Amino acid sequence: MLIYLSILLLFSFLGIIYAFSTDNIIKISCIYIYVVVFIFFYSFSCNIGFDWPPYKIFYETLPTKKADYLLEINLNFEPLFVLTSYLLSKISADYQFLVFVLSSCSVLLYYDIFKKLFGKYVLIVLSFFCILYGNRLFVSTLRQNIAVIFIFYMYYEYLKNSKRWIIYFIIACFFHYTSVIILLAVVLDKLRIKREIYVIIIILFLCLFLMGYDFGKFFSSIILTIAGLENNYITNKILVYGTTNILSNVTVFDMFYAVLAVVIFIFSKKINIFHTIIFVFLLFYYLFPSAIVISARIKYFCTIGFIYLIIQEKKYTKNIVLFKFLMIYCYCFAFYTSIYIFSRDAKAMIPYENYLIHKVVYPYRDPYDIRKWEYSKPE
Repeated sequence: MLIYLSILLLFSFLGIIYAFSTDNIIKISCIYIYVVVFIFFYSFSCNIGFDWPPYKIFYETLPTKKADYLLEINLNFEPLFVLTSYLLSKISADYQFLVFVLSSCSVLLYYDIFKKLFGKYVLIVLSFFCILYGNRLFVSTLRQNIAVIFIFYMYYEYLKNSKRWIIYFIIACFFHYTSVIILLAVVLDKLRIKREIYVIIIILFLCLFLMGYDFGKFFSSIILTIAGLENNYITNKILVYGTTNILSNVTVFDMFYAVLAVVIFIFSKKINIFHTIIFVFLLFYYLFPSAIVISARIKYFCTIGFIYLIIQEKKYTKNIVLFKFLMIYCYCFAFYTSIYIFSRDAKAMIPYENYLIHKVVYPYRDPYDIRKWEYSKPE
């Protein structure tokens, strides 16, 4: 855990220096150090996360497959991810190469879009994402990492009232299908619902959550009854996303998002797309608590709503001091969440392994030899 906390503290330190320094040389140095450390730490990470084995098998067997196999895989994998993987496999069939390319490109794209959205706070926001999601986003969930980037570009174009947001949205969906849920946020933004209604509904969400209501299990049971119980892709997904029980593990931090959202809605001058993506996230987080897998993935898309409305308080909020405090509180919450995840999910987060260190320091023995695994699709 020490190496993770050390890297995250370094990222935060570089972000603060970049935000408040007036020396261009120092700013450029912070960027270069940040990117180099990120690439070494994340792009060369290996054997981390539950999705590593099935992704590795999928990628490293691509060069041996025919075109009809790619069409078959497309039923389970999104087409742009399959195409990207197939083209990169022609360069190198080592799965680490795919991780390196996608993770390295992602940090550059995150910097670009965060620079457009947050200005001088770009590295602070990127650090926040590293703290809150880390290996899960940048190493484990490769498809969704790219989808999240395009969704962020979609937000930027949508704020400018540019129709190009539709293109970014479609690209994101072709990297990960969960991106389609963001369309609900667009619809809500177009409806121009009053802030008071959002606040009342969010409080209702939280009350139902604390009372133990789980609409996810209710709806999944109906869908399964209608669809039948045959073993197919759709029903398997419903079973995975709709039957995990987490209500017994509710903590005070599960209420954090609702409380923060209520404060944001009350003190904002006007409602925009970032308010509605917060609302969509809370919808899934509190009304469908058993669908922890899908709500965790929606969180990737929606966390930026909290950050944007806090950092851009001069445009959208009434109380600047309050939102400065909330920004600090969010950082503290992110650190707590990271430690909580590290302590409960060692398989997904620790121990840290680095491909370069394996190659240079001692012989590399791959614990995920593809000959020992049968193909299975990552969630």
